[in-house]
Amino acid sequence: MSDIPEVDSEAEHLQRPLSSRAARGAAHMVGGQVVRFTLQALNLILLARVLTDVDFGVFAMSWAIIGIGHIVKDAGLATAAVQALRVSPAQRSNLFWMNAGIGLALTMAGFLIAPILAVLYRNPDVLGVTLGLAPTIFLASLTTQYRASFARQLRVGALTAVDISCGFLGLAAGVAAALSGWGAQALVLQQLAGGVFSLIGISVLAGWIPKRYDRGVPMGQFWRIGGGYFISQLFHYVGNNADTVIMGILHSPSTTGLYNRAVQLARVPLNQFRGPLDQVGVAALSKVQSEKEILVRYVNSANVVVVYPVLALAAFAVAAAPVMVPLVLGERWTAAVPYLQLLIAGEAMSTLAGGANWIFSAMGIAGSLARFTAWATCIRIAVMAAMGFLGPHGVAIGFFVSHCVMWVVSLLIVRRVSGVETRTLIEQGVRAILIWAPAAGLGFIAGLRTSDWAPWPSLTAIAAGVMAFPGVAMLVPVVRREVLQVIRTVKRLV
Repeated sequence: MSDIPEVDSEAEHLQRPLSSRAARGAAHMVGGQVVRFTLQALNLILLARVLTDVDFGVFAMSWAIIGIGHIVKDAGLATAAVQALRVSPAQRSNLFWMNAGIGLALTMAGFLIAPILAVLYRNPDVLGVTLGLAPTIFLASLTTQYRASFARQLRVGALTAVDISCGFLGLAAGVAAALSGWGAQALVLQQLAGGVFSLIGISVLAGWIPKRYDRGVPMGQFWRIGGGYFISQLFHYVGNNADTVIMGILHSPSTTGLYNRAVQLARVPLNQFRGPLDQVGVAALSKVQSEKEILVRYVNSANVVVVYPVLALAAFAVAAAPVMVPLVLGERWTAAVPYLQLLIAGEAMSTLAGGANWIFSAMGIAGSLARFTAWATCIRIAVMAAMGFLGPHGVAIGFFVSHCVMWVVSLLIVRRVSGVETRTLIEQGVRAILIWAPAAGLGFIAGLRTSDWAPWPSLTAIAAGVMAFPGVAMLVPVVRREVLQVIRTVKRLV
């Protein structure tokens, strides 16, 4: 690459006050969620009307495996770069080439395993879809360190702009291909187009070009730090996608497609909210990792701000699922309603454990995080597989039950390993459940009573039912303080 001396724009950016960068990053994240939600809604609405459940099922079975490559290509180096106190320009270039090499190797591996997956799922269409998805690993690996630099600088706005723009372009390509009769390959084209556009956009905005690999630059620290994160990220992905693999092996592509649409409705909007917030949170908390009292205060405050809105949305979504699924996906997708309700409840419980993940990552105790994640993932897979033999809904039930158990266990373990007190996090979670679980029940009853209404009036009634109980709960002082804290934080961001 170019031999022109590289200006360390990242170091210059990091000289700005942490509080202002974190606040600005959070504000950009919140602002981008409206557009992201619009993109995800269009993705769900448009593609569900031009593709079949079998198309989605075949794609999901392939993507669940190829997605492992998207985790492995990172090798934990991105998280290590974000967590490090300083990354020199030479180290950043080396990290780029390391990720690129890993991504290329994994793409080749994707080509090789495609026939094996077709046999495993007993579906020949899986072969072509897997071959088409494999190059997305290499494309993503080329953007890994660019994204890490943005995260270190808390430049969430730039990342959001690129991701949203590329998402729209990818969706346009996918819809055009679906209308032309490409079937599951339309979803493959969507991923490929999005990956190409993302690489172009993010490299232009980053403002730096990687130099040649420098063997004289010490890189061992990144492997040591990143190794633990890599293992935990890998097991986390496997745990979150094993349900799709289990569904694909035990049940038909059609059933897997229904489950996949429920997964998208349940996970994607939440992940769009939690993903950028986690990046900002880990980057900011890593700066105060040596001050446990400050760390605890920051984590407790952030937990309230995240948990209350997420559980509020989850309560509404569970109650409104019988109305939302036909409205968003179409009448032929109503069989996905039970899956959606169970998955949303499970994702809500997963959010309650977010504070533990922040502490693990911010304090750099990656080894402990990896061991815990591996253990938790094995339990989750075992529960879902065992329940899956009882029927397709058993997989979703297993997903929910395992997250309920692991929420409390994760907070207890992180307290023992890190010495950080997590009792407040548990208490916040319990209060949130006691508020929003009854709220979901009231909303569901409202939905039953208005089932013969038009969709939007019925959704309005459901929302009123969901908000009725929290309104009463505001009479409790501690609940009122936490709700007001959320409102104040939102006002500061907007």
